[in-house]
Amino acid sequence: MKKIVTTFALLLVFSVMLFSFLDVRIAKTEANMIVVPDDYSTIQEAIDAASEGDTIFVKRGTYHEHLQVDKSLSLVGEDRETTIIDGDNVGQVVNITACDHVNMTGFTIRNSGPLGEGYSSAGIGLWGVNYCNISVNKVTTNAFGIVAIASYNNIVFGNIIEENSGSGVAIDGWGYPNYNSIHGNEIVNNIGGVEISSGKNNTIYENNITKNGNEIILDDSHNNSILRNNVGGLGPGSIIFTVSSNNTFRHNNFKNIQVVDRGWLVPPWITNSSINIWDNGIEGNYWNNYQGLDYNGDGIGDNPHIINENNQDNYPLMAPIYAFDAGTWEWTHYFVDVVSNSTVSDFYFNPSEGPFLRFNATDPDGTSGFCRVTVPKGLLWTPDVWTVKINDQTVTPNIREDNENTYLYFTYSHNTKTVEIRGTDAIPEFPTWTPLLLVLSIIAVAVVIYKRKLPKAPAN
Repeated sequence: MKKIVTTFALLLVFSVMLFSFLDVRIAKTEANMIVVPDDYSTIQEAIDAASEGDTIFVKRGTYHEHLQVDKSLSLVGEDRETTIIDGDNVGQVVNITACDHVNMTGFTIRNSGPLGEGYSSAGIGLWGVNYCNISVNKVTTNAFGIVAIASYNNIVFGNIIEENSGSGVAIDGWGYPNYNSIHGNEIVNNIGGVEISSGKNNTIYENNITKNGNEIILDDSHNNSILRNNVGGLGPGSIIFTVSSNNTFRHNNFKNIQVVDRGWLVPPWITNSSINIWDNGIEGNYWNNYQGLDYNGDGIGDNPHIINENNQDNYPLMAPIYAFDAGTWEWTHYFVDVVSNSTVSDFYFNPSEGPFLRFNATDPDGTSGFCRVTVPKGLLWTPDVWTVKINDQTVTPNIREDNENTYLYFTYSHNTKTVEIRGTDAIPEFPTWTPLLLVLSIIAVAVVIYKRKLPKAPAN
């Protein structure tokens, strides 16, 4: 019996270690690291010599090159600000084509050819490629910033895309679903912000798309999602549609934005109206030029924001929205959105510490403040009563629910406040099936051990 208990304990420790490393990725042993300029004097020489899956690490310096990337590999710059690929005002600086799974991070890419050369004159071009990741680069003073032509399931994340003479990001889908993700970028001071032509199912979220003039351009593009972006700047900016419908705009902050429908550019026998989705039936977007009021005190305008004769935001937000990343739990990425006339910061959520979230709301003028907080039901919930505390003082929120979220609205006097929202349950730190699988594994091994210890039947 003592041996069985010892075996159970060892199995338990082993199982915990096993599940602790579920997310570890085992690198291919054949992948190599190539260093520029140590191993090769130019980046292109390193690319030509590399094998599939290799990593090319580029040290600080300015490299006057035009890269042709035609194999699956990773290009990593030592420092984004000082690892520079300069196109000397000729052609495309980085051309990724005829391959998938290219990663590029940590570079400044600058000085492509002139705007008159079109998409073939860009800082980074993705041409018919899939599953590439262009992250944490600076793309500046090119014709176009980053272009993706007939390319699918690519990620453009965390880049600074600025001072380009065309659009910062341009997607031309050639009429097929794209599923590209453009998120967490600073797309600032370009002639255009994000441009999608003949593109479908792209997601544009959590970007700062500001001071570009034409902030978002959709041309014959449908079923795209534009979520949680800051759009617009000090001067007037535009969202431009040409025969583009069923695109979803929600939880964006629109500042000094006008919406322009260029349907008149297409022949009259083609359906030329752009009809898009501006809310989810409960919440829409924040428009700083919305003139409506909120008499019922729920943080939502009482009247729709009229965009044009075919489009309106039925549930405009009464203040800017802050989107907070609450983490990925059980393979689902959660956000908590806060609409507030305060400055909201220091969001915190950790389910191992209890079923609550908190943040700070600050405004020095001492006037009345409000928050409208969207809490996903899969993240934090209660079958009974929500507890909302502001600087440890309990307040009673106005609560509304749908199938996916709980919406809590409450007011307070300004200055700096710490807000805590507490339910009774939070998503578990580990997947709910992990303990069950662990127990089943232990039971299975225990059964095997037990059977081995049973006396064998005598041979006939």
